[in-house]
Formats: sequence, C-alpha cells, structure tokens
Amino acid sequence: ENADTPVPVISDLQVQLQPPQAGLAGGQPWAMVTWQTDRPATTQVEFRAPGRGVRRTILDPAMDTEHSARVEFLRPDSEYTFAAVSVDENYARARVEAE
Repeated sequence: ENADTPVPVISDLQVQLQPPQAGLAGGQPWAMVTWQTDRPATTQVEFRAPGRGVRRTILDPAMDTEHSARVEFLRPDSEYTFAAVSVDENYARARVEAE
C-alpha cells in the first residue's frame, strides 16, 4: 500500500496567523497550521524567524491524515516561515514549507 510514494504527500497546507488578544498582558501572536496527508502520519510544525534558529512544536505522535498544530509565542514584529512535517509508520518523513 502506497509503496510507490516513498514519503507521505502533504496537501492543503494553511497557516492562519492570529493577532495577540486585546488587553492581554504579554499577549503574543500565534498561528494555527493545518494540512492533510495521503496516509496516516504524525504532526509537527517547524518555524523560524529571520536570523533565528529553527524551532518546533511538540511532536504529536498520533497517526492521522488531518493535521493541525498551534504555534505559540511568536514575536509580533517578525516574518516567520512555517513548515509542516509528517512521518508515517515506516519512518518516511515529509516536509513542506508554507507559501
């Protein structure tokens, strides 16, 4: 099954940036990242701001085809890049950067 594709196929990758909540002390923007895979796989997001190292959300090891991850504590004045990472039961790893 799916032997012809070596890694999960990631599709419909979307990033929804959420502004800080008004009136919340220390409120910071956050993002909801969602995507789908063509087979069950894990859920994790890599993200980075210019000049800073790559950070990751906590790995969700559940094998799913519908994925969502919340990225917290973003800096308000930074342009982030986000990438969806999914690993299937055969440890095949797919990574796609959001446009």
